[in-house]
Amino acid sequence: MPPSIREVSPDELDHGQDARVQVVRVPVRVSLRLLDERLKGGGGEFLAGLVVAALLSKALAQPFSQLASVATAVGNGDFSQPPVRIKNWHPRDVRSLIVTVSWMIEQQQKKVDAAKDIPVISH
Repeated sequence: MPPSIREVSPDELDHGQDARVQVVRVPVRVSLRLLDERLKGGGGEFLAGLVVAALLSKALAQPFSQLASVATAVGNGDFSQPPVRIKNWHPRDVRSLIVTVSWMIEQQQKKVDAAKDIPVISH
């Protein structure tokens, strides 16, 4: 354990001493060494957790990335992008967002189509 961190035993606290929490800044090289030791000791679980977290974050971010892509295309006048499909595992808020954005795109498409039907009069 680095010299800047000291473990306190329960016996020390039982003798009427004031128990206080102290934030200790640990140098990066010490943190990396501790992480390296953690990986060597039980790194399989830690690494598996990182992989699961990466997969979950990608899956959870996917509908937002798709919505952003569609919205950007519509903002540039391209209505050919397929709408984002709702998946069973999407949370209710994401489903609601997809439905709302899809409705807004439909409304915008109708306005653009209606504007094309307006005759242009030139002098």
